Amino acid sequence: MAITSTSFNIKSASQVSGVSERQLRYWDSTGLLRPSVQAAKGRGSRRLYSFEDLLELRVIQRLLEAGVSLHRVRRVAEYLRKHHADLRRPLVQARLVTDGATVFKITDGSVEDTLRAGQTVMLVVDLELVWNETQSSVVRLSDEKAIEVRLDGRTYAVTLTPDLEDGGWVADCPSLPGCASQGDTLAEAKRMIREAISAWLAAAGHEGEVGRGGIAKRSRR
Repeated sequence: MAITSTSFNIKSASQVSGVSERQLRYWDSTGLLRPSVQAAKGRGSRRLYSFEDLLELRVIQRLLEAGVSLHRVRRVAEYLRKHHADLRRPLVQARLVTDGATVFKITDGSVEDTLRAGQTVMLVVDLELVWNETQSSVVRLSDEKAIEVRLDGRTYAVTLTPDLEDGGWVADCPSLPGCASQGDTLAEAKRMIREAISAWLAAAGHEGEVGRGGIAKRSRR
């Protein structure tokens, strides 16, 4: 027998859920939980509950047994149905925990207080996620920037690296050994390395042609 597709009368629903038939009728009349297969249509008519109805009944009963008042259970059900309409049966599909005073809905990354307008009262920390996000941020922050500086018609490849300890940027021209500089901002670092390249060439007595990003070639006398 396919239990999940079976309909249950009020007596069976009471036996399975542990909720009295009188209470089931009251919850039906007040809208807390109405039988979804067949509603009562007057004296003598039958209420028929689905398997999912029974699950919701058991959730409600468990909350009551944990000390949550019926009034608060009703507020929890109303909150979930209003704010989590994406869930077809929120009382069954939502992950709920209670301390007897309120009911929390566990969501991805947080715990939501259903009796305080969904206020997040605590954060569930996923350490692995935090590790990966932090590592990715550091990698992005540490990314070098490659630029080209043109000086007197020649092109020099320059590497700009963020200084994560002291701040600012370190600029280096690999084709000119020892030619480096720094600046508090990216723009300042670019300006400073341009001046450093000019000073390096002057100090080296630069002559001849320099290829794109190459080392200066001195003419032989």
